Amino acid sequence: APILFTINNSERMRIDSSGDVLIGTTSSSNSKLTVFGTDAAAVFQGTNTGTGSGQGFTVGNNGNVNSFVWNYENGFIHFGAGGAERLRIHSNGEISTGGITNPTGVFCVNTGSGTTQANTLELRRSGSNDYHALSLFTGTTVDWSVGQNSLNAFEVYENGSAGQTRFTILNGGN
Repeated sequence: APILFTINNSERMRIDSSGDVLIGTTSSSNSKLTVFGTDAAAVFQGTNTGTGSGQGFTVGNNGNVNSFVWNYENGFIHFGAGGAERLRIHSNGEISTGGITNPTGVFCVNTGSGTTQANTLELRRSGSNDYHALSLFTGTTVDWSVGQNSLNAFEVYENGSAGQTRFTILNGGN
């Protein structure tokens, strides 16, 4: 039988027979913790974050289809795997990988050391007839693109008002 927690005869939480904790619902999601509600979130606060709304770190769902990870403090969020930091989102919005703690640009990738393909930033395309590139924007206008076109040629393309290829290396090197 489940253990029920009630306030004014209204169930607020239960621990079901398999040990799963359900808050705001009586239907198990087959996870150890299920939180349900219009703002289903977990808030983590510490001695340096303050208490109450808009303080600490929040993970949740806004009752719609959107989910969020939110740090209200002036600190970073880091993600780790294999016992090491792999990705960091800094409080100013900069993103860094591979343990870089002081990026000088908005997106800094540590490709590590070595001379193999494992030390590259990789862009993939679904098929050989697809175009893929690195594009440089001003606002929502593409100024330049550098990449591989649908004919497997490498090109530098000016997308602005001129909209033309400026440099091409054809498949085979010519």
